[in-house]
Amino acid sequence: MKLHWLQHIPQEGLGSIEDWARERGHDLQAWRLHESARLPAASDLDGLIVLGGPMSVHDLHQHPWLEAERHLIRHCLQQKRPVLGICLGAQQLAMALGGEVLRGAQPEIGWFPVRLTAAGMNDPLLRDLPPEFDALHWHQEHISLPAATVALASSEACEAQAFRIGRHALGLQFHLEMTRNGAQSLCKLQPPEAGPGVQSAAQILDPAERFEAAQLWMNQVLDALFSAEV
Repeated sequence: MKLHWLQHIPQEGLGSIEDWARERGHDLQAWRLHESARLPAASDLDGLIVLGGPMSVHDLHQHPWLEAERHLIRHCLQQKRPVLGICLGAQQLAMALGGEVLRGAQPEIGWFPVRLTAAGMNDPLLRDLPPEFDALHWHQEHISLPAATVALASSEACEAQAFRIGRHALGLQFHLEMTRNGAQSLCKLQPPEAGPGVQSAAQILDPAERFEAAQLWMNQVLDALFSAEV
């Protein structure tokens, strides 16, 4: 399978998704938008992964490729190519199909519980995950879901933590793909100051076992989205 992935800053890479793809023999192609605004054609890929980043979906003046990225997402869905959006990528997925992204009352940075909805517990993409689990969050903007979206998970601070659009598109506001090294890079880039909704770097980075659990859950989701009929 030809999986193309969109990177927005050097500090947010594929994380554990890279190991999953290599182990299953998928071809990976990176598009680093912090270096070039070039994007692939939907017809040239079998699946698309859109990663996170500190910019807002509304920062079109600073990052004009945001709109082109949304066009690509729409074309992938029209051609029934599976799409995974993570954090900013999930917000882009929602925006591509008429949703909204709004600034929340406070940031959500650190490990906080995510709860599957009734639909999420029975959804083919997430049903192998625990009904409630701790996930790593790093965002302040929240998603207002577009019509015909299935809400799959929520947290205390953010109602739309996971959602599916149709049979081939999944948005995750939280990070299951993040490795400890990746989180360490983010902590250096944006040192979190502990406060309401924000954990310290020490709280985020330890214990390391949380990253290992997240990787197992990420693998299950990826297998369901990219390797099986949904």
